[in-house]
Amino acid sequence: GKNRGWYVVYLTEVVKGDASGNAEMLAARKQELSGLLQTEYGAQLIAAAAKTVGVEKNEDGIAELRTRLTNRDGN
Repeated sequence: GKNRGWYVVYLTEVVKGDASGNAEMLAARKQELSGLLQTEYGAQLIAAAAKTVGVEKNEDGIAELRTRLTNRDGN
């Protein structure tokens, strides 16, 4: 969205908790992290392949598709 930005957080202390009694929450966090790791590994694989093989961009084709997908041509 338009209101993107950064937050700067300064911690003075970290208090370790114990979530061992909340198996449902732990399972949900594990699933979330698993999905994030899969996405990150996939992005790294694509970046490495692009660096190794090389990439050529068709800027005209990209611009045309962007226009079509965002319906900026009025059709």
